[in-house]
Amino acid sequence: MSISRRLALPAAAAIAVALAAGAAPASGSSAATPPPAPTRLTGALAEEATRPLPEQAQLGTYTAKGATMRRVFKGGGRVAALKGTRDVPSRFSRAELARVQAALSAARTSSSAYGFYYDPASDSVHVDGRVDRARLPKRDLASGAVRVTATTGGQRVGLDRYHDAPPLRGGAAIYNQANGARCTSGIPVRLANGTRGMVTAAHCGLIGDRFVTGTAFEGVLTRRPSFPKWDLALLTGGTYGSQYWMGGRTGVRVPGGSAYTLRPGVGYCTSGSTTYEQCGKQVVSTYASFCDASGCTPGLVTLKGGVAPGPGDSGGPVVIHSGGKAWPRGVIIAVNNGVTYAHNWPTVAALFGATPIT
Repeated sequence: MSISRRLALPAAAAIAVALAAGAAPASGSSAATPPPAPTRLTGALAEEATRPLPEQAQLGTYTAKGATMRRVFKGGGRVAALKGTRDVPSRFSRAELARVQAALSAARTSSSAYGFYYDPASDSVHVDGRVDRARLPKRDLASGAVRVTATTGGQRVGLDRYHDAPPLRGGAAIYNQANGARCTSGIPVRLANGTRGMVTAAHCGLIGDRFVTGTAFEGVLTRRPSFPKWDLALLTGGTYGSQYWMGGRTGVRVPGGSAYTLRPGVGYCTSGSTTYEQCGKQVVSTYASFCDASGCTPGLVTLKGGVAPGPGDSGGPVVIHSGGKAWPRGVIIAVNNGVTYAHNWPTVAALFGATPIT
């Protein structure tokens, strides 16, 4: 009998799988070791981790001299007080950060391989990778609002679902730097305010956790609404595109299409960092829940057919792979006895106010 589990892969197992290039994909059999439940926060931070963050004001938290500091947008409006933290205004207003992000995106050339993200501790945007410094905004470099880390790059040479690079794609292996666990990037989305992000599973991390893919920065977990009621999280701060990794371990980059709801009578595919692309799945029920030590997640869709997801596939997309495109329909969260449990796209859209990037 297969083990019921949410599908984050613990650090030790993640390293073993990542090194096993060309190994046969896991099929979610009983031999797989279930991952431990995520570490629980306590007190005020635990309360914050179960609520949608006020995205218009919150920029992230960091620790300074043993105290928890919360960085907020300059002129971003009133922010609900959080016991045990101190609010520190950023140098950036919402509009100023959007300007810097747009300028950094415009610096891309055909030989570029870089990512960038806002770092709350330094109150600056970090640029990591191979980028022409002369194309970056000079005023922001001079003021320290933008900081460059020179690297040799290299993502382009070994680009695959285990070594993704900006613009980041769904279906890639992503690693939580807080605990080393591996999950899968899900659906790249655009929020109503224009912010881009990547949807994955909430049990893959906690608010403030940083994720990487290969040597590229994937994002910070900034929204994790009421887990386990919803097992969905949003990563932001990376550079997200419209493609998905399909195919095997090396993967094939496929453009994304529009989103719609999972429904019976249609053949679906999953794309994960352990089992890769697996098709032939049919909807069994649109009224499903999954329960484990973390609690119960209602409002799920179940699918059966083909190879079931395995540990590390959590957060990966459920799609229709047709016409040279991947059409997003849901997000993988768990498996039980060969049955895949997934959040339906309408839940993702309503929870984050999101549309897929196409």
